[in-house]
Amino acid sequence: MKIHIENKLYTCGDIHGDPVELTFKIALKDLKDCTIICLGDVGIFRYRDYKHYKYLNSVCAERNITVYALRGNHDNPGFFNDLSNPIIKRFWEKFTNFKPLRDFDIIDYEGYHILTLPGATSRDRCTRKSWHSTKINVYDYYRGGDWWAKEVIPPIPDTLPEFDVILSHNGPIPCRGIITIPDSFKAQDGAIESDIAEEQKYLHSIHSKYKPKAWWFGHYHHTYEYELDNTQCRILAISELLEFKLDE
Repeated sequence: MKIHIENKLYTCGDIHGDPVELTFKIALKDLKDCTIICLGDVGIFRYRDYKHYKYLNSVCAERNITVYALRGNHDNPGFFNDLSNPIIKRFWEKFTNFKPLRDFDIIDYEGYHILTLPGATSRDRCTRKSWHSTKINVYDYYRGGDWWAKEVIPPIPDTLPEFDVILSHNGPIPCRGIITIPDSFKAQDGAIESDIAEEQKYLHSIHSKYKPKAWWFGHYHHTYEYELDNTQCRILAISELLEFKLDE
């Protein structure tokens, strides 16, 4: 789906189910008449989580702000891609100014064509409760777990329109130093290091193929800027709120 944004665009790092700081920053910066894209790990696990975002929605409605949620590894994929399910519809209908981004939605903004790229591999997946169901049902949407096999970054379809910027949850990093996997996780999950390494290879292959002008993402809970073969890369820290603009 294509989304056209005509007012000012901001991005926000992971909020993990707690939008209080984001709401505070909206008021502190006195933001109005704008759009915010949360770059994954919004913290949407199950139906009852709607309670966490009610105040954010009301503040944004008063200020004419639309917040879009991108799927991270710590978000239930069903809430972003199964929008025809009655439980999911009921969840999002509770909000006027808080909306989901489906996998690979394209955003048109100030002449940029922005791909929204979801997902990542959870380094802490061994500590999380697996969502065992292979079929979606009402019970899972009301309760469920907090880890999903479909958390990973899906392949980019060949049928997508052209894009020149990527906003995502995970992104290509210039060195492995920023990825830290505790020994306790590696001891419980023998494949975690290799899986994350393969994911980074995939992200770098996306970069090599599409050569975007910019790539902004969250996931690592750090503020970090770097250039990767002429791509302006930006990592946003937890609840970091930043206007989207590129160096020309």
